Amino acid sequence: MRTIPGSTMREITKERIWSRAIDSLLRSRSIASAARKIHRNERTLRRWLNDPNFREQYQAARKDFLHRGLGNLATKVFDAVQTLAEIAKHRGREFQGARSHAAANIIRLALDADVIENLEERILALERQGKSHEKFSVN
Repeated sequence: MRTIPGSTMREITKERIWSRAIDSLLRSRSIASAARKIHRNERTLRRWLNDPNFREQYQAARKDFLHRGLGNLATKVFDAVQTLAEIAKHRGREFQGARSHAAANIIRLALDADVIENLEERILALERQGKSHEKFSVN
């Protein structure tokens, strides 16, 4: 949460409540569950999600949350490759199928995350390019 100098107590309190709501939304399976965790009505959270300022903060937090998760996933790729190599050498060990499946999924998810990140960077570049050309467009 960023408190702007000169903010009123009401604004600071609102930011704190919104921060708790965003955290709850990120860690809950539903809006209703998130609302219960912060002792708010589900309609309140839905109304906040329609507020452009709240939505912007939520989307930024969600993006950060996802990137941290993907960073954690990336650290597991080496272990997953090692697991697959170990399984290839030692047939007949217990839980090989499950271990192989889990390792392959980690690698697949990491590759998917890389593709998504590259697409996101390309989309952002195109949006920036479009915005830079908007000032020269004729209405």
